[in-house]
Amino acid sequence: MRQGRHFGKLSPKVQGKRVSKVVKRVFLTFIFTFLSQFIYLYNVEGLVLLVFLVFLVFLVFLVLLVFLVFLDFLVFLVFLVFLVFLVFLVFLVLLVFLDFLVFLDFLVFLVLLVLLVLLVFLVFLVFLDFLVFLVFLVLLVFLVFLVLLDFLVSPSFPSFPSFPSFPSSPSFSSSPSFS
Repeated sequence: MRQGRHFGKLSPKVQGKRVSKVVKRVFLTFIFTFLSQFIYLYNVEGLVLLVFLVFLVFLVFLVLLVFLVFLDFLVFLVFLVFLVFLVFLVFLVLLVFLDFLVFLDFLVFLVLLVLLVLLVFLVFLVFLDFLVFLVFLVLLVFLVFLVLLDFLVSPSFPSFPSFPSFPSSPSFSSSPSFS
């Protein structure tokens, strides 16, 4: 009889640990990449927006975690109401700091995000299948990424920093004349 490791199917516990490690890595990479791009491209108003986005994503995952741990719909609704209240308060702050077009763009982003999160929860409640839940979570992250790209190309945000261009040949018209 041959001695060695068994390379068959992994237990669901091991599969869950591997999936959670991958999800954590992807989530942290996405957040830190987004953070570095905002620091590089935008001013203080963009950083205020970034801090709120990171806080919102953290709260959404916190609500998801609480809902999955307790499996109590009332607890989920309490956290969702708390989240909506915080979003409303930060909207008021953002409306003071940002111009109206940026605020409207941000409002569209948040409405899409809330609708997609509710869709993920609905699918998870109906199917109660972790793989289906992960597929919809990946779709949610992809759609959030697309909306964030809309932020990056929006005319209300500043464009990439421009570097000074140097002329290829010296111009003698701007130099002082010695006559």
